[in-house]
Amino acid sequence: MCSSGRLGFLSMDNTEGWCIYDDMLVEPFKARGWAVTPRIPWRRFREHDWSQYDIVVVRSTWDYQDDLTLFHAALDHIASKCAVENSVTLMKWNSSKLNLQDTSFTVSLVSKLQESYHELERSSFLIDASPRILPTAFVVPGDVYTGSPSAAVGRALESFEEVVIKPAVGASSFDTFRIKRGELQAPYIFVEDPTVVELRGRETQLVTKEFATQAAFIDELFSDIPCLVQPFVAEIMSAGEYSLFYFGGSLSHAMHKVPKAGDYRSQEDYGAVHHRVDLDSLPAGVCECASRAIQALPLDQPPLYSRMDVVVLPKSIMEPLAREGSSTHFTVAEGNREPPGYALMEAELIEPSLYFNVASEGITNFIEEFCKRHGG
Repeated sequence: MCSSGRLGFLSMDNTEGWCIYDDMLVEPFKARGWAVTPRIPWRRFREHDWSQYDIVVVRSTWDYQDDLTLFHAALDHIASKCAVENSVTLMKWNSSKLNLQDTSFTVSLVSKLQESYHELERSSFLIDASPRILPTAFVVPGDVYTGSPSAAVGRALESFEEVVIKPAVGASSFDTFRIKRGELQAPYIFVEDPTVVELRGRETQLVTKEFATQAAFIDELFSDIPCLVQPFVAEIMSAGEYSLFYFGGSLSHAMHKVPKAGDYRSQEDYGAVHHRVDLDSLPAGVCECASRAIQALPLDQPPLYSRMDVVVLPKSIMEPLAREGSSTHFTVAEGNREPPGYALMEAELIEPSLYFNVASEGITNFIEEFCKRHGG
């Protein structure tokens, strides 16, 4: 264990205009004997001397989803020169939302994800009992079991009035679409969202923008990438979602994120309102849902940092599944016969913003957990 040393924070090539609150850790770390180099570009990993650091902490790599293969290569390269937080194995596992398919967040899936998406054991729909997740269909290109993305959407719409389809590897709600029952076979014209274009830095890569049906649009957009289909939780538009931040296994602080009127996206870039919420004010069940996810992660100890996104799980979603029972479309875990409450939307273990600007105690909590592991 180090008593002090050199610490690097991994980031993007261009951080101009981005609010990177990890900069607020530099001076507090210095007081504990750690010299910090912030904002080290991950894409330039072959040009950098990583052996000068004792530990590199992956922080604001907010564009990794654009080239997941390169990002994994960067993590492996850096880990060959120095220690990395969070665990590289865990971050690889977490870089695809297919990790939700791992019903107990078991270590066995980590190696499977690294080998091939096609070797995963799947059910058409899954509700996880520990931790509870939203009902999710996992669609993998070329898989005869799941079929095409539009087929998965069609099956979902047999039980739900409206669903959401999203890429398994993505960020900021890019390429996320709501589809209502009856719309799948209707003509569809794709219109770019200017905010998405600005955030991503490019337009959606499609040959055409006019399609005979919405199903044809979905199949072209997701033709070669894994994706998820979930029932649309309308309550998110009013109740929002909760983000709980853990350092080690300890809950540090929480944020409540409410989309702007008429929208369902919880990111501030789309006008959502984010505000800190006292832990004592969190609705009953939110902390339990998040803590069950932390406890189920495939590690001997909890990660240095994590964000657990929790949303309401309404009866309107659970009841259709109860009616379906053990049909070919759904697999319902025993633990979900309890009354609906809250469900895990996502476990973020790579690059969550930690909101140190509004939760200053998070700075202390982060550094204390780090020093408990590495000294200082």
